[in-house]
Amino acid sequence: MSDSLKEDSDLVSVSELAGWLDCSTKSVTAYAAEGVVLRAGRGRYRLRQSIAGYIRSLRISASGRSTTATDERTRLLRAQADSVEHKLAVTRGEFLPAAEVEMTWSDALRRVRTAMFTVPSRLGAKLSHLTAHDLNTVYEVVRDVLEETALKEGAEE
Repeated sequence: MSDSLKEDSDLVSVSELAGWLDCSTKSVTAYAAEGVVLRAGRGRYRLRQSIAGYIRSLRISASGRSTTATDERTRLLRAQADSVEHKLAVTRGEFLPAAEVEMTWSDALRRVRTAMFTVPSRLGAKLSHLTAHDLNTVYEVVRDVLEETALKEGAEE
């Protein structure tokens, strides 16, 4: 059999190739634009090379390395869906602005700090046997612990 006759027998129409690949003719056209299947002329495709290209693209896609236009569209659609989900969560009040969270925590920690500095005077009222020196020592310990905690927090940022 001559090479030209063999090449002609390898040519198929878009609908025949779609049947071989178990997809739509529109998908075949998209695959041709992406270089996955091999177009041999107007509405004609090289069967063997197209099937090999299709299998190659499936292998690449399965390995997670695919960069075809379809994969890029899929990534874009996922990113858009994530963005919409985030906006809906913000609308529902599930997320708060960072500045608001920071302000709330700062206020809460200021109240804790103020309350901790009342510990020595409260101890003095409940334990009358403590001297002024004892209460001053308690105050210094509370202050030191608060300062150490603040320094550790600052070092983590």
